[in-house]
Amino acid sequence: MNKTLSFILLFIFINSSVIATFNPVLASETSGDYWNTKTPMKQARHGLGVVAADSKIYAIGGFATDGNVVNTNERYDPKFDTWVTLEPMLTPRAWFAITACQGKIYCMGRHNI
Repeated sequence: MNKTLSFILLFIFINSSVIATFNPVLASETSGDYWNTKTPMKQARHGLGVVAADSKIYAIGGFATDGNVVNTNERYDPKFDTWVTLEPMLTPRAWFAITACQGKIYCMGRHNI
């Protein structure tokens, strides 16, 4: 990957991290003074990458409950409260950087076992 594209992706990731840090939005603020339970993901996991794009939320990779690194790719539609399983990543990974840019999702770095 050329240096310019690497720099742009790093810049986008750092800026999105700063925005999320200084402009938190609590779910309780968006729906009143209470929390709502929504449909859970199809595969429970941690250490995954999460990004919002095109009014959807993408949950990718991570560690499954058995401790294995997975390549799972799921998309949540908040309008209909539904999860859809998408084409998995080529490489299972966890604890990676993730961003969305111009209609594409980029997963950078990884921890796999």
